[in-house]
Amino acid sequence: MRKFKPLAPGVYFGLDEVHYHTDPAVGSTDIRRLRRSAPDYWWHSHMNPSRPPVDEVKPTPARLLGKAMHKLVLEGQAAFDRLYVRRPDDVDGATSADKSAVTKAANAAAEKVGKSSLKGDDYDRTVIAGMMISKNPNLAGAFDGGASEVSVFWDHPRIDGLRLKVRFDKLKPRGIGDLKSIANERGREFGTACRNAIADYRYDIQGRHYLEGRAQIPALFKAGAVFDEEGLVVTDGPEFDLIEACAAEKAFAFQWVFFQSQDSPIAMGYVLSPANPICKVAALEIDNALAIWEQFMEQFGPKQMWLLTGPVEELSVDEMPGWFGRG
Repeated sequence: MRKFKPLAPGVYFGLDEVHYHTDPAVGSTDIRRLRRSAPDYWWHSHMNPSRPPVDEVKPTPARLLGKAMHKLVLEGQAAFDRLYVRRPDDVDGATSADKSAVTKAANAAAEKVGKSSLKGDDYDRTVIAGMMISKNPNLAGAFDGGASEVSVFWDHPRIDGLRLKVRFDKLKPRGIGDLKSIANERGREFGTACRNAIADYRYDIQGRHYLEGRAQIPALFKAGAVFDEEGLVVTDGPEFDLIEACAAEKAFAFQWVFFQSQDSPIAMGYVLSPANPICKVAALEIDNALAIWEQFMEQFGPKQMWLLTGPVEELSVDEMPGWFGRG
C-alpha cells in the first residue's frame, strides 16, 4: 500500500483518490458510521491495523460502473473514452467457456492500452444515462463548468485533533453537484425512491457536511491554502479563479442528481440549501456523531480498539420490535 502523509487544511485539486480515502480526516461516510457505532468507525479507519489497504480492495462491479458513470458525466465523453471501451457482445449460443474467453481477451486488450472494458449492456446504459443527464436542462447545469473531484480539509473549530474532509463531485461558485445511483429494486416511483434513499442512507448528513466544507473555502483561500495535483500552491490560472469566485460567493447549495441503475437509466435532481430545515436535522446528527468521536478518542485513543462497554442489562419486552409476540 502506498504511504501518504496527512494533509494540511486546504483546497486540493486533482488529489489522488486513494490519498483522499486513506487520510485520517473524518468524512461524511465516517460520520454516518459514528452515529451508528463507534467501533464500526474504528474498524474502517486508519486506526485499525488490520484494515485492508484501500488501494488493494477489489472494487465491486457496481462500484466500477459507478466510476465509469462519474467519469462520463463529470468530465465528458472524451475523458470517458480515454479510460473505457465496450466489450464485444457474446454470440448466440455461446457457452460459459466462450463467454469467459471473450471477457478475458477484451480485458487484456483494454489493459494493454490503459483502459477498462465494460460489458456491452453496462457500457450502453452508462452512455444513455449520461445523455439523459446532459440533455436535461434541469440537470445538466449541476455538472457544467467548475471543477471535478475537488477535496477540502479543515480543522474542527472546537474538538482538538479532529480534522474533517469532503470531496466534491463537482464544485462551482454557487453549487456542489453530487452524482448518485439507485437500484430502485422495489420499483417505486423514482422521486419516492430518491427521497427514501436520502432518508435510508442519511444522504442528508452528506449534504450538510459538504455544505460545511464549502463554507470553509473563503478562509482557506485567504490563507493561501489552495493546492494543485502536485501539491503546489495555486496562485493563478483557472483553479485560482474558481476558488476566488467561490470565496466571494455567499449563496450556494448542494444538489444531488440521482440516476436509476436498473431498468431505464432515468435521472432526477434535488437541491439542499443551508437554510433548509433538513440541514438542521442533519447538523444535530453530525454534532452528536463528532461528540462520539471525541468521547471514544479520549477513552481509547488512536492505538486501542474502540469498544462498547455499556452494562449488561435485562432484556425488556418494551424494547423489542413492534411485531414481536403478535404471531
